[in-house]
Amino acid sequence: MRREHLGLVVAMFVLAGVVGAVMWFKWNSDGPGTHGGGEDLAVKIEAPMAAPLQPPESPPESRRRERATIAGAVRDPGGRPIAGAMVCATASSTLLGASDTRWPSCASTGPDGSYRLSDLFGVRQRVSASAAGYLPGEHVHLQAGVRRRAIDLRPGGAGQDIDVTLERGGVEIRGVVRDLRGEAIADAWVASGEPEDGSPRAWGRSGVDGQFVLWVRPGVVTVVAQATGHVAGSARGASEAHTFAVYLAPASLLRGKVLGVDREPVEGAWVRAQRGGELTQTDAAGHFEFAALAPGVYKPEVETDDGFGMAAEQVSLGLGEPSPLLTISLQAAVFVEGHIVRAGGELCDDGSLRLRDLATGREVYDRSEASGLVHLRGLLPGTYAVTIACKGAIAAERYPLLTVGERDILDQAWEVANGRSITGVVVDASGVAVPGVRLVARAAGTTSDPPAAVSDEAGRFRLRGLLAGKYAIVPVAQAQRTMPDAAVAVEIGAAEPPGLRVALAATGELRGKLRDPKARPIAGAELSLRTAWGEQRAVTGDDGGFHFPTAAVGSSTLGASLGGAPLALSRRSRVSIRGGRTATIELVSAAATGVITGVLRDADGRSIAGALVEARAETGGPVGAAGLLRNDTRAPQLTDVAGRFALAGLPAASYTVVARRIGGGEARRQHVRPGAALTLALAPCGRVTGTVVLPGGGVPGAFVIELVEVGTGQRRGDEFVGTAGAWALGGLPHGSYELRVQAREGALTQALEFTAGQERSGLRLELVGATTLRGTVLDLEGRPVPELEVASASVRGIASDTRIITDESGRFELSRVPVGLVWVTVGTPGARPGPYGTTRVGVEVPPDRRTIDVPPIRVARRRIGDGEARGDLGFTLMGGKPGVDAQLAPLKVATVRHGGPAAAAGLQVRDEIVAVDGEDVRGAKRSLYDTLVEVPAGVSLRLELARGVTLELVTSRKR
Repeated sequence: MRREHLGLVVAMFVLAGVVGAVMWFKWNSDGPGTHGGGEDLAVKIEAPMAAPLQPPESPPESRRRERATIAGAVRDPGGRPIAGAMVCATASSTLLGASDTRWPSCASTGPDGSYRLSDLFGVRQRVSASAAGYLPGEHVHLQAGVRRRAIDLRPGGAGQDIDVTLERGGVEIRGVVRDLRGEAIADAWVASGEPEDGSPRAWGRSGVDGQFVLWVRPGVVTVVAQATGHVAGSARGASEAHTFAVYLAPASLLRGKVLGVDREPVEGAWVRAQRGGELTQTDAAGHFEFAALAPGVYKPEVETDDGFGMAAEQVSLGLGEPSPLLTISLQAAVFVEGHIVRAGGELCDDGSLRLRDLATGREVYDRSEASGLVHLRGLLPGTYAVTIACKGAIAAERYPLLTVGERDILDQAWEVANGRSITGVVVDASGVAVPGVRLVARAAGTTSDPPAAVSDEAGRFRLRGLLAGKYAIVPVAQAQRTMPDAAVAVEIGAAEPPGLRVALAATGELRGKLRDPKARPIAGAELSLRTAWGEQRAVTGDDGGFHFPTAAVGSSTLGASLGGAPLALSRRSRVSIRGGRTATIELVSAAATGVITGVLRDADGRSIAGALVEARAETGGPVGAAGLLRNDTRAPQLTDVAGRFALAGLPAASYTVVARRIGGGEARRQHVRPGAALTLALAPCGRVTGTVVLPGGGVPGAFVIELVEVGTGQRRGDEFVGTAGAWALGGLPHGSYELRVQAREGALTQALEFTAGQERSGLRLELVGATTLRGTVLDLEGRPVPELEVASASVRGIASDTRIITDESGRFELSRVPVGLVWVTVGTPGARPGPYGTTRVGVEVPPDRRTIDVPPIRVARRRIGDGEARGDLGFTLMGGKPGVDAQLAPLKVATVRHGGPAAAAGLQVRDEIVAVDGEDVRGAKRSLYDTLVEVPAGVSLRLELARGVTLELVTSRKR
């Protein structure tokens, strides 16, 4: 089933997104990386590496069999050895699965500061260190004039002189790791810090009593813990006056077997638990297992060099629940392999390749390893759009489409241009270097995504991949400061500019306490300090205390939240910060927190003990397993022997209450407010299976199934590729649903009813044929607009289907548009910022039309620069009905803020806006509204209302 040849790299199939805190444990490394600095002027020595810069790749088997080593020393800035430091290496490679990279390899330094890490995989590794009294640090070396963090190990190789320098200033935090019942978990891995944001990681292990100690950077700290058999959990709090408690839930188990085209077990196939999820390989019997999953819905996908397969059924796993054994069959597929090449012929060892099937929308992704090779497997025949990235280089706006047939495609080359660089240092008002500042280089007159970098421990940064021209170097984020700060203008000509000095504005210090109306401290609350330019956050300690060490000078407003819900304060909390001074404030919540009580029963009315119950604030997003025991200061609430629970310490807000029984079973209730008494029942869930067929016979190669619950708008759905039309959805609560299916060949919608535990099987869904849409894109002056992307998608939000770029005359033609109401969306290709805003119009596609000419679609030019602060309108709009796209709702005013621009202009609640600056924004032109009102502060807008009045509104700066 596998093909091996010189240069083979087995790559993983990745789609956007990272799943939970399990992935947080890995370095977020997409290559050697240059976040954190430009050229080190004090050190010119190239670090000895365990591999040449561009070695030939080895098959994954040798990466596992021939282990490598790393050795070095940990010292302070003066070169003195640091004994007892903990040094950890973390692997990051497309050649390994999640179980290979889940845990770090660690050792302690000896009296001379030296360490040795053995039994390492011969792949890309990153090394960090921490010690008592020191800030965490990581190994950085100079390679080809670029500061790099990654070490490219070869199988059997040895990395020497992999040294780490630690600066004084670390603070000690303590905590404990427990299971849901409060029992200590020994030998859990505990980590804090995010290297990609300029804060290297500190690692630790819990003792037999579950206790752990870490030395971290002062401020707000997030601690993540993971242990075998458990889902990773996290806790967030202040580095002072706080004890961290991390609770771990039992993991769910997903298991299955992979069969080849010949129906024989497949060894070494790569399996993902879900799209964008972690990766594992099958054993000699074709079996796979994911043993560290949170409760949720999963549908595994499988890839080999000559096969692709997808489960025909979603699996809904409860807390600590094992899945049935799934069987996934492969169909024939091929692989694509090649190199990303810089100008001059140098291979890019820090890049990525993404292929998107134009027919199904399926994406396949790989990162280049040390040799610059990219290898994408499991590709089905079709035409693929190509997206290339390479750090420090400039990719072409568009690469030729790649046509995949029945044979492997080898020796491809995708070229990128060498860009220029800007190096510099970030300092505060007193000239002290500031690490962890994220800076972007914004090119004058463009709205494209700007290159970014993060300043290192010495405040240094390097922005790469720039064209010649004028730039504004803008510091936009730092964990302990309010951003953005002052920009620095620079112009790149034939030569790169000398090192820049980016000086941040002066700051002061703010300390305070947060208490409830009875003067009791409120721990674990998140405080936000907001100015007109941005905000920063702090978390209250066990004593209710909080600290902003670098607060912006001037007037700021404090806000508070607890457990994700807003916490009202007894009075408006404005503070005035003076440079170099410390301000203090006492905050009091406006009302005492409340309690939600209840009882949990099974379908027969018997009480259920030992189930986990959580209340999640309803802030507009879905409440699911992704939030399981994340960043919560409170101990988990389990039902008692009578099934009772009490969720205390809840601010006044609306919550979704979720109860999960260990081993499977879930109940939830939405829109619950403190003071409520609930009865939750674990009703058995249903399952629906069926087949999608084409008109006249046959099955689609790919389709999307979605179930939308009538009344709540809750959705469950997935894509099915290569399943011979078969599909199944399980774990469904009883109720009324709308079942929707969409494929390139057509679509279908029908009603579906479920009783508790009911199984609906054998549904045969015959698609209604698709149509071709033709039209033209014009600007508001009637001129054709080329080079915009036009896409069609169901108004009901099933999935994007067809995409095309407008030609020089602004024309487009979308084929295979499904029957029914669809959106035609026009915007910049790849959803990148551009000169025009996004426009969406609805088109009704009847079942008896094969070609439809749509009226010209108008697009409006954006009236605000990339990164420019948006002006405040002083009002909000009413939302749409549940399950209905917001673009179908009229522009009716929901709220008007007292003293704001809208109130001053005379706008009233329930007013309907019909035009902006003379442009109609009703019906098909409604989406123009968002672009027309996105303007900077101080801009005048004319709003025409349905009641026959025209108002003049002048936007203000956001408060």
